[in-house]
Amino acid sequence: MQSGSRRSVLATLAAGGGVGAAGCLGGGNSVSVLAAGSLAVVLDEHLGQRFEEETGLAVRGEYYGTNAVMRMVEDDRKYPDVVVSADARLLRDRLYDTHSAWDVSFASNAIGIAYAPDTRFGERLNAGDPWYEVAREADSGNFAISD
Repeated sequence: MQSGSRRSVLATLAAGGGVGAAGCLGGGNSVSVLAAGSLAVVLDEHLGQRFEEETGLAVRGEYYGTNAVMRMVEDDRKYPDVVVSADARLLRDRLYDTHSAWDVSFASNAIGIAYAPDTRFGERLNAGDPWYEVAREADSGNFAISD
């Protein structure tokens, strides 16, 4: 099995989902997406563009707080083709049965940190310093991020 970067996996999922969605949407040349504001950049600048390249359908996104997104759908104020939430549990608790029959989870916000305990950074992490402070204070080139 060949592995890929998270971006390429997400782009492939978006493109594949787009092909499936294209057959389900009732005409038009765009897909309306109501999503959490924290997802705006990735949807507008990455997944939406890839989706349009693969399907010919433009993504028209609207972004709000996750609770506001759920409320708009529950209150019948918005009728998007797709709802994207940063919290799958919230979506399932509030939209299942009345507005959705299924969903797919394809990403998460977990982070793994590997470090050598005998380094200055490792000693700080072992001492309980918050990882984000250790990362922020690292000299250029001493801290790497990869997907």
